Amino acid sequence: MSRYRNDIRNYRGISLYRDRILVLPKSDTARDWLGIDLRRVSKVGTRLSTNQIVGYISISAEKNKKIKETSDRERLEENKAFKDFKKLISKILSILENERDKVRKNTSHKEPALTDLFSQLSTAPLMESIYSAMKKGARTTEIINLVEDYGNQVEKTVEIIENRLYYYSRLASLGILAAILVHEVRNQTLIIDGFLRLMKKTLSKIEIDEKAQIETELQLAEKGLSSLDILANRFAPLARRTSSNRKKSSIIEEIISDSVQMRMQEIKQKNIQISIPSTKTEALIDPGELTAVFINLIDNSIYWLGFREILDRSLEFSIKINKVNKRVTVQANDNGPGITPGDEERIFWPGVTRKENGFGMGLTVASEIISQYGGKMSLVVPGFLNGASFQFDLPWSDSGSKNE
Repeated sequence: MSRYRNDIRNYRGISLYRDRILVLPKSDTARDWLGIDLRRVSKVGTRLSTNQIVGYISISAEKNKKIKETSDRERLEENKAFKDFKKLISKILSILENERDKVRKNTSHKEPALTDLFSQLSTAPLMESIYSAMKKGARTTEIINLVEDYGNQVEKTVEIIENRLYYYSRLASLGILAAILVHEVRNQTLIIDGFLRLMKKTLSKIEIDEKAQIETELQLAEKGLSSLDILANRFAPLARRTSSNRKKSSIIEEIISDSVQMRMQEIKQKNIQISIPSTKTEALIDPGELTAVFINLIDNSIYWLGFREILDRSLEFSIKINKVNKRVTVQANDNGPGITPGDEERIFWPGVTRKENGFGMGLTVASEIISQYGGKMSLVVPGFLNGASFQFDLPWSDSGSKNE
């Protein structure tokens, strides 16, 4: 094993050959000429590093004339050809990383609750087994085997707990980022608001023919300022997710509509038809958190629908109420390419994504938010529109609902 590790250390990274002649790396400092280690920073544990891969790429000079080395021969020139080349390699690496994740984790495995995991560290079952074995006159070797089995179980459990704690630390990081986002947005809105007030005072001194145009621009600026303020208010709950400061309820259809408006530019660009129920359904969930859930689902649909060469791209929402158990079920259905077979469970794991340069935390965070309200987010197979269909449930309130 040590020999293999030494070989990987000596030949680590990806080498580039042109017409069977080594181009890169020419020195140890140029091992990461593709920026693989820098790419890994955003998703440590999921993405490969130069220490974990040995490979080479072979190209011809005749067919790749624009791929050239820099004068120091430590890297390639940052031109369009190199960017396209790097983009292609990045996609290949993503495929390798996804395949590695499949080997690492069983897709049918259901993650146990942390309380169940910690209970597996209890010594009570071990002591009970030892006492029982001693009463039966077990030999010392049999007792040792029991202890070794327990030790192996503890090691596996600790590894699972470490992975789960890493996942929760990523969620905590999201909260910190949300706090920074809200703080910065609100700081900038105060500055812009002060400038707009000053402009309004100055406007009275400007010539009449210029006044109308400036007033129009000011109105647009005020509208943009209002949008920023709404955005900060929507995501503020993610920055401080405690039960004391959460708002108690949301009208689901209104949150969907607001979320769609936030992404209207991309929706129009890709000619996506959106369908939202005309009902009014109240759910017991904070509006900011529900917005975060819908923004993620909408963003995913927009991204993947862009890969379908069809005229009738669609994203439809449906809402069903179960008055018996007082739960409301929400579905988001699109007619995009759907989810790759085998990824049905993995898409909810932190760090798993098939998007180019994706972070792989969107569905993880969305499902975590839903679970905080006693619900579960899942993928419906097959999809209702032959694409991706996501479903989740929330506590229902009949006080503000109008579904007749």
